[in-house]
Amino acid sequence: MKKNFVLFALFAPAILLPACGGFNSLKLSSTNFTDEIDQSQNLVFTFNKDLVADSIIGKWDTAAYINFSPAVHGKFKWTSKNELTFSPFVPFSPATDYSAIITPVIMSKSKIKYAFEKNISASFHTPYLKAQATQAYWAVSERNAGNVEVRITMNFNYPVKPNELASLLHISSKGKKIDFEQLSVEPASQISVAIAPIENANKDEGIPLHLAIDKGLHCAGSSSVSKNPIEIETSIPPRGKLMVMEMTGQFVDGQGEIKINFNQPVVNDDLKSVVKIGSPMTYKVELLDGGILIKGEFQPNNSYNVILSKNLKGVFGNTLDQDYSQYVSFMEQQPILSFASDKSIYLTPEGAKNIELNISGIEKLKVTVVRIYENNIEAFMRRGDSYGYFYDDDSEEGYDYRWHDYNYYSYENYGDVVSSKIINVKSLQRDGGSSLLHLDLEQMGYNNQLKGIYIVKLEDTSRQWLQVSKFISYSDIGLIVKKSADDIFVFANSIKTSESLSGVKIRFISTNNQVVTTVTTNGDGFAHLENTEGYKPFNIGMLTARNGDDFNFMILDNTEVETSRYDVGGKNTNSSNYDCFIYGDRDIYRPGDTIHANTIIRTFDWATVKNIPVKMKLLSPNGKEFKTVKQKLDEQGAAEASFILPVSAMTGLYTLEVYSGNDVLMNYEKLSVEEFMP
Repeated sequence: MKKNFVLFALFAPAILLPACGGFNSLKLSSTNFTDEIDQSQNLVFTFNKDLVADSIIGKWDTAAYINFSPAVHGKFKWTSKNELTFSPFVPFSPATDYSAIITPVIMSKSKIKYAFEKNISASFHTPYLKAQATQAYWAVSERNAGNVEVRITMNFNYPVKPNELASLLHISSKGKKIDFEQLSVEPASQISVAIAPIENANKDEGIPLHLAIDKGLHCAGSSSVSKNPIEIETSIPPRGKLMVMEMTGQFVDGQGEIKINFNQPVVNDDLKSVVKIGSPMTYKVELLDGGILIKGEFQPNNSYNVILSKNLKGVFGNTLDQDYSQYVSFMEQQPILSFASDKSIYLTPEGAKNIELNISGIEKLKVTVVRIYENNIEAFMRRGDSYGYFYDDDSEEGYDYRWHDYNYYSYENYGDVVSSKIINVKSLQRDGGSSLLHLDLEQMGYNNQLKGIYIVKLEDTSRQWLQVSKFISYSDIGLIVKKSADDIFVFANSIKTSESLSGVKIRFISTNNQVVTTVTTNGDGFAHLENTEGYKPFNIGMLTARNGDDFNFMILDNTEVETSRYDVGGKNTNSSNYDCFIYGDRDIYRPGDTIHANTIIRTFDWATVKNIPVKMKLLSPNGKEFKTVKQKLDEQGAAEASFILPVSAMTGLYTLEVYSGNDVLMNYEKLSVEEFMP
């Protein structure tokens, strides 16, 4: 008995030690994802041990608890003592394989130091590139007027490049190759090609099509490519009758839409008379190449009965066999957060002080307003929007990796936060399908003597990738600036009323951020800076305008208007020193008509010229003189003449010229004489 007891005592530690080691090891118990994840989602990691205190729960953290490969930048939040949520700043890359490796930082806030294994990780990927619904339908050719063609629309789960797709695409029918023409130009998730109608095909029977896409197709904006060929089977619908091919509902930028695809274009003029919605609502109907688009105030998680009249008519003269109806369901839409206008920057304090937003699927919104100070505007605008990251190691063990992110507009060295609050989205005022964010002047420190522009940053409180930023100028001062070789002309007007603003102080600031001089606008809202060359070595790069508490700015390089597409050569003068204006009852005539022409003469300073002789000469298309009429200007400085065209008059482009009494050409106008039906 004693011997057996000794053996048991010797083996017990060997059994207990591994058991204790496993019990104290940190493990990843579960995740909220499997092999495939959505591009926009939070990742939740649950561990077998409690790792943080209650005081840490619910707070966003930038500690690098998990390293992602490829790198994904976002924030972490402990939602319980053993559950960690990661929210990316931007969606995951398309068709990409990821690995998430837990770092020792995961235990940095734990009072108990558990055994840490270096291979705690999870692997996942975003959906691989694949073809979704593919449709073939008849259409009227845009390149060959009066002809029909078959269009094939391929839908992918990611945008692809049309040129690359065309190089990898093969189309065949019953083993016979079919040539196609690329229609789409820009990268998109929906790509269209056209094929010619197949000869000797029965108009009442469908024709099978086989589409093969070789491997190697890129997702637009990503380095990932398709690893396997993509095979698609579809068919050309019969053209002997009008058929509904598909009816789907979706949200596009928050707007509900029902798309109806037919086998051929419909040609009804009044679409609303043949397309009805069963539920009482306001909607509009638009014509598409191969179908109809219905836009209305459709709500998520609802179904709508769409009724199509049998009077719908196709391009081949066919109609529906009978009235057609189908219920279309709208699922919960993806969250949306964006400014209705990305380019607009001016918000007048004289108006409603609202910014229009496209927002859906979000409950709470964090609104942060930052003021960029006047003396930092030029440097801030020169830097522009940015989005960058860097890591640093600030612990002795080398475990406490922290990453730092730059917002869309990095403002830390240029201004300060003047307002930050969390609002309930349902409390926002609605305007149609948009929401209105009201900006409070007092909260923004509008009356503060420290002036500047503002950054408005919006972010979902729970999903970090849902955030947008834009800068605005909170001002009613509208500026128009003209710059010549040695002068700068400034016009200041109210944005709301367009009235001229007098007494506005215009500061001219150099490209190296020095105030060069200040000019005040006159009663016409005009300010003039003369002899800009005299301010060298300073070059004027920015203007600021102050009118009481109102402030605005203009960066000259950013607001310059490209004039190559405009006629900016200036006015052509003549030696008579008069301006001559010519007009008539119309600019095209038929043989047998009478041309009635008037001319008005003014001096260069718009004074009326009276009682001087002028000549009005009409030249034929061959350059020969048709007729000359001598007149004297009346009290209004005007003269008129009539030219009767014979029925046998030459057709073409006639020229009406106006000469002074001493035969100086003052102006001319081109007139057409053509045979046409009125």
